Amino acid sequence: MPDIIEISPDAERLAEVVAALTTDYSVGQRAVALARLRRQHAKAHTSLQQQGETLTHLYFEALRRNGEADEIESAAKILGERERAAAEKLVPRIEVLQRKLAARHQPLHPELQQACQAGIDLALAWLAMYRRHREALLKLAAERRGVAPEVLRARPVSGEIDYTELIREHMARYPKIRAALAK
Repeated sequence: MPDIIEISPDAERLAEVVAALTTDYSVGQRAVALARLRRQHAKAHTSLQQQGETLTHLYFEALRRNGEADEIESAAKILGERERAAAEKLVPRIEVLQRKLAARHQPLHPELQQACQAGIDLALAWLAMYRRHREALLKLAAERRGVAPEVLRARPVSGEIDYTELIREHMARYPKIRAALAK
């Protein structure tokens, strides 16, 4: 399976936006800041598309090669680690940006507000991309193992519950638990 190319959004972009929110811009400064933000968003969007294409290629390569379930799960695990690493960087900065936007005493210029929201949306799109591809790989691995990817849902219990009988049933069904409780 090909290596996963790591292209992650520059978290410092969000930090720059947070710093920009603490100052009030003149018309000229706002235009410069908006132009810079738009360039950064375009670059981040391009990187997001490239990484999405790479991950899609990884999925179809696993599908085409009839890879082993363990190999596919390994790739999904790597994606999970990348998702966690990106979340560790991005989520705190997104939260700070959202707090700064909410705490402003005077409304932010609509274009700057829109640019800030676009930055938040891009960061969230990175996290969603990792999650979506990781889940697709896990589903493929489950199919290769012959395990149904069906999600089981619990149903609410109706009527009275006989807890004594329920405990007896569970103790008979799970002898290791019974042994552990006996110690």
